[in-house]
Amino acid sequence: MDIVTKENLRVQSIKSIKVYVSQMIFDLASGNEKPSTGLEGKFSIHYALATALLRGDTGLRAFTDEKVSDPEIREFMKKISLRLDKKLSKLKTIMELETNSGDVYSRIVNVEEVPELKEKKIRAKDKYIDICGPILGEEKTKDLMELIFSLEKSNNMKQFTEKIQI
Repeated sequence: MDIVTKENLRVQSIKSIKVYVSQMIFDLASGNEKPSTGLEGKFSIHYALATALLRGDTGLRAFTDEKVSDPEIREFMKKISLRLDKKLSKLKTIMELETNSGDVYSRIVNVEEVPELKEKKIRAKDKYIDICGPILGEEKTKDLMELIFSLEKSNNMKQFTEKIQI
């Protein structure tokens, strides 16, 4: 969550977070304040936000039954409330964070915005490592990632096809 980063806040200083969402997001996520499985966690703004702030992780490995049940995460989720704002477009969200000292910070988050190419590459690499790492191992995953991100410089696909064999 960029409010914490940009304002240089400590997660421990957060008193509450209000998340204002559109009708569509409210319908999808409002019933999952207390997910009990990893799958339910994927549809819980409360869990996704808590794990992002406390663990810095929103990849596949963050959504396990064990991690959803983490007592620290469960406690932090109590600080998060979801509010319907019928004026918001489908994928726009307003986050309002209040600190223990009473400071309030607000940000508009628009999922419809397309990130810059540099940010897209970072996200793609992170997702690739998250998905392939447990299957291929760390070293092979990183080797393949380097090959994939340099394919435009390659004259043939032999090296790539040899590397992708499991």
